[in-house]
Amino acid sequence: MNKQILAIATTITTILSIMPAAHADETAPRQSVKHLFIGNSFSENAKKFLPELANAGGKKLVLGAAVIGGGTLQQHAERMDAWEKDPQSPEAKKYNRKSLHEFLTMEKWDYISLQQASADNWNIESYQPHAGRLAEFVKKHAPQAELIWHVTWSRHENALHKIKTPEKTFTGNNALIQMASRNITAALSIRHLVQAGQAVADVYSDNSTGFTLSTEPSEKQPFTTLHFDSCHLNTAGCYLAGVVWYEFLFQDSVVGNTFVPQGLTPEQARLLQEKAHAVGK
Repeated sequence: MNKQILAIATTITTILSIMPAAHADETAPRQSVKHLFIGNSFSENAKKFLPELANAGGKKLVLGAAVIGGGTLQQHAERMDAWEKDPQSPEAKKYNRKSLHEFLTMEKWDYISLQQASADNWNIESYQPHAGRLAEFVKKHAPQAELIWHVTWSRHENALHKIKTPEKTFTGNNALIQMASRNITAALSIRHLVQAGQAVADVYSDNSTGFTLSTEPSEKQPFTTLHFDSCHLNTAGCYLAGVVWYEFLFQDSVVGNTFVPQGLTPEQARLLQEKAHAVGK
């Protein structure tokens, strides 16, 4: 019996020794990352303070952004189709006179993210077939990069009546966004969701934060809300989204990062860092 146990233990040890240490590699802090956003102004919100956060954290960050103002997954797919028909066509080069293909190949990206527009991010039926086709295009032209999903936030409650969502509260619409995001990532075998949207919801749901949906969206100081208007985030909201992304990209705690944008207090920045850290666990 002892010999059998020894043999089994030896076999297990051998198997473990030749298995790649994927989990260890993924959880180790990273010092250098290259990331490309494919999205719209919500991606611009999310990346607004990332360079400053990376610099303060002693990290090296290369960012790209293939964005369309208000752009949907379908519109990105249409730009992709235009490139496949004629790489030099004006329709293909709608990203600051570049094509999506040019963005995909300009760097050896570590990560590339997709997102859906805020008018449709709650509606899983709007995601396909466009997300799947974009995923295939990314894998073909940037095979070294891992595709990830950017989970964005709900529109402010005073604007939900302008879209077709059946949920007219921020909390209800956020739940639909979460469900749609998990469905599409499961369908496309995407392992990672970056939860900027859930972080926004978590801050609003915590009465102790001082940030509330009852405050009219604005960029005024001091900050008592995260929204700049019915859709976009203000400085506080962009900072929150940025620290969520920092934690994911570098697999390192953002708590204690010294960068604080103008208008935020150090106490508010710390609170938002802690909320981002919690949502990333």
